[in-house]
Amino acid sequence: MSEKLISHGTAEVCDLYWKDIQVFQPMLFKSYGGKIRCSGEVVTVSLDEDNSTLKTLLQSPGNGRIAVAKVKGNFCAVVGDNLCKFAIDNGWGGIIIEGFVRDTHMLKTMPMVVLALGTYPLRSSKKSEGTVGETLDIAGVKVAHTSYIYIDEDGIVLSKEKFSDINFVK
Repeated sequence: MSEKLISHGTAEVCDLYWKDIQVFQPMLFKSYGGKIRCSGEVVTVSLDEDNSTLKTLLQSPGNGRIAVAKVKGNFCAVVGDNLCKFAIDNGWGGIIIEGFVRDTHMLKTMPMVVLALGTYPLRSSKKSEGTVGETLDIAGVKVAHTSYIYIDEDGIVLSKEKFSDINFVK
């Protein structure tokens, strides 16, 4: 069975650890980046029509972590090709946005997992700084800062920590 596989995906994580995980509600997020699979420690970001906190975060060393952002306020795109390039250059594993992205023609060519609710051409305003480290309620899941996330074409799975016996497909 799955334990004998060389590599695992979210289906195997669910099969092996169903009691220890939360699964994001289906069909909320669309994939916009050039990659569809990643896993890593979560860094949570709460934004209010202003992506400057996320930009600063993605300009810092990512070490394979996944930025998970919740955006409130009016419609605006908080990630485009420039922020995605910062994330790639600084070693981030992926970005999940409960909000919108733009520059999708470029995002799909970039080697980064980028998940969002949809697209919107208007960039964010500089309304107010966001916060890093809050627990966020996203897609029916309480996403805690420093939890661990697994993402692939089957879905998004969250656990309190990394499963050491999972060799996740990247």
